Amino acid sequence: MKKTITILFALTLFIQAVANDKQMTMTTSSRNVSVKLGGNGIAVINWGDGKPSEKITLSATWTTHRRNYTISAAHTITITGNDVRDLICNGNQLTTLDLSQNTKLQEVNIQNNQFDNEALNTLLATLHDDDNIADEQGDKINYIEDNPGTEDCNPRIATEKGWVVDTKERFDDFFANFSLCEAEGLYNRLNAGQFDLSDLQTLEKLKLSIEDTLLIRKTFSDKNGNNNLEIKVINPCRLAENFEPGSDDFWKHYRVDGIINYIEVCLTNKNYSDTLIYYNPYVLMSLINLLESNIALKSISGKQAVFIPFTNCTMADDHKQITCIVFYDHRKYIYHINLRGEEFENYKIVENLDEKFKDLPKKLKTELIKYINSQYKEVILEFEEQNTQ
Repeated sequence: MKKTITILFALTLFIQAVANDKQMTMTTSSRNVSVKLGGNGIAVINWGDGKPSEKITLSATWTTHRRNYTISAAHTITITGNDVRDLICNGNQLTTLDLSQNTKLQEVNIQNNQFDNEALNTLLATLHDDDNIADEQGDKINYIEDNPGTEDCNPRIATEKGWVVDTKERFDDFFANFSLCEAEGLYNRLNAGQFDLSDLQTLEKLKLSIEDTLLIRKTFSDKNGNNNLEIKVINPCRLAENFEPGSDDFWKHYRVDGIINYIEVCLTNKNYSDTLIYYNPYVLMSLINLLESNIALKSISGKQAVFIPFTNCTMADDHKQITCIVFYDHRKYIYHINLRGEEFENYKIVENLDEKFKDLPKKLKTELIKYINSQYKEVILEFEEQNTQ
C-alpha cells in the first residue's frame, strides 16, 4: 500500500510538472502523423485520441514519433516541454499550429501542410524573438514551402524577429552541388538507422524537391479486427504510357529519376500500428515503380499477411530486382530479390529464397516463396508492358 501511494504521489508530481511546462498545439486531419523533435530534457506528446500520452527524452539528434489514427477526424496534438529546440512536422495535413509558449525553438519545418495565408501569418506571429536562441550556424529557420498560403503570406512577420524563412529558391545551390553519390550514401544510412542530425537536416532539404505522391489505401479484416493499410510512394516512376513519345505532354508526365524517392507503408488496427519507410538509394533511372494490382493479401493462421512487391523503372536489362515489403502479425520485413535474364527476357531468380527468407515464421516463409515464384514474372511483365507502351 505504501509503495502504491508513493508511485501515485510521484505520478502526481510529474503530471503537475508537465502541466507547468510550455505547450505547442497543432490540429491535423491526417490519419498518419509523423513528428520529429530535438532539444533537451523531457517532452510529452498528447496525440488527442484519448490514448495515454507519450513521454520522450529529447536530445540534439532528432527522434521521430508517429501516430496512426484509427478514424478519419480532426485531432489536436499537444507537445509539452520546456526545451524543445527543433519541431519537424511537415506533411501532416496541419491546419493550425500555436508556438507562442515555446521560446527555445531554433528550427521549425511546416512544409507540405494545409496552412492558408491567414493561418501562416498567425503561426509566424507566434514565433519567439529571442536572438540568443539559434542553431550551430547562428540561424533560426522556418520552412514554410508547399502550403496553400505560402505565396500570399507575410514572411516579414518572422524575419523581423530574426528568423530565416526558407523556400525552394534558397536551396538552388544546394541541389546543384548535391551529388548522386552523396544521395546514395545518405539513403543507405537512413535505411540502416545509422544517421545523424546533419543527415536528417539534409533529408528535409531534399524533400523540397518532392513533386507528387502515389497514394494507395486498402482495408481488410482478420483476428486483429479492421485493418487500415496506407502506402505512399514519394516521387514515383512515371512512364507517360498514355501520351505520344516525344510530345510535350509525354515529357511533362515522364519521370524515371530524381533526387529523392521513397515508399512509406503504414498498417493500423485496434491492437497496434506499424510503419516502414524505405529510401531508394538508386535514384538515377531507377525510381520506384509500384502497381496496385500486384499488392496481395494472404490469410495465415487467421491473420492477413500483406505482400507489396515493386520494381524500379528502366533498370539495366540483364539485371532486374524485385523488392517486396511484408507486413504480418505486428512485424515488418523488406527483401530485395535479384533476377537475371537473357537477351532482355526469360528472367529467373538467382537467389535461394529459402535462405533469403530464413528469418520469417515457417508458414509465412512458405507462402511468400510460393507467391514470389508464381508472381515475379507477372510483376516483371506488367512493368515491361508499361515501359514499352
